[in-house]
Amino acid sequence: MLSGYGLARIGCFPISWRSHVNSLIFYVSLPLLMFVSILKRPLGEVWEPTLTALLCGITVWVFGLSVCWSRQALKERAVRSSEARTQDDALAVALVSQAAFRGNLGIIGIYLCLQAFGEAVLPVASLLMALVSILYNALSVFVFETAVFQRGTNRPAYLQWRVWLNILLNPLILATLTAMLLSGLQVSLPVTLLSAGEDFVAWTLPLALLSIGASISLPAGGGQREVASSAWYMRPMCIVLTLKLLVKPLLAVSLAWWLGYRGMLLGTVFFFAAAPTAAASFVVAKAYGADETLAAKAIVFSSLLSLLSISAGVFILRGLGWM
Repeated sequence: MLSGYGLARIGCFPISWRSHVNSLIFYVSLPLLMFVSILKRPLGEVWEPTLTALLCGITVWVFGLSVCWSRQALKERAVRSSEARTQDDALAVALVSQAAFRGNLGIIGIYLCLQAFGEAVLPVASLLMALVSILYNALSVFVFETAVFQRGTNRPAYLQWRVWLNILLNPLILATLTAMLLSGLQVSLPVTLLSAGEDFVAWTLPLALLSIGASISLPAGGGQREVASSAWYMRPMCIVLTLKLLVKPLLAVSLAWWLGYRGMLLGTVFFFAAAPTAAASFVVAKAYGADETLAAKAIVFSSLLSLLSISAGVFILRGLGWM
């Protein structure tokens, strides 16, 4: 990520490249990774229902906490008219809650698991990521649709169906469901084809990290207007970063340890829970007309600070002998 940031600053990673790289990762590389990983082992060996329920339960809990916390915090902002506050804060609460619970599992989470535990973790992590991602998408649509309803905005029925259709046609979900179907039917693909897929994924995942780093845009020093703008975003950002980088991973690891998980599975829970805010949250927020600046700041600062929080977490867990 730091290399990507440096390359972008000297003009070696232009915006047009980042767009193509992101499309390649989302539509080809990640679905292929999940498809190949699940097919390599029987479905019964990679399905971890307890871990899935744990991560999903914590995600819903963080979602509820973020909604309550952000509502209270936004009430304490600068005083405005009651109507304006109701209309703006509905989308602001949705944006903050999504940034708090939605992690970048597809790139950061999977890559950290791969680097820490090798290819042995990919089947379990890929299926776990796909199932949790379904919940992420459903909660995101729910919270923003609720915000739109609170604002009194009329949306045609076909737009609501289109949102849910986009979730069902998500490449990651389609790849996972297809692989689960083939695995359940005990259909085996040629070894050469599986090996080619693994080789392709091996070089595209580091490229995705470069793209994330290149997309980071740190604010330059400015005048009073910029300082005031930064101060306005401080409270929502504190909520997002506290829940995303501290509360969620701490709770997830504690429950996983209490349930008896150690080593690779505990590490997978930690990496998934501690992953920074997903870039997809910006796309969803923009589609619903939420504050794009706040959505971008949540991604940037959670990605930067996760370098410290994840490193500290790995150091502590390995020091305790849990991972």
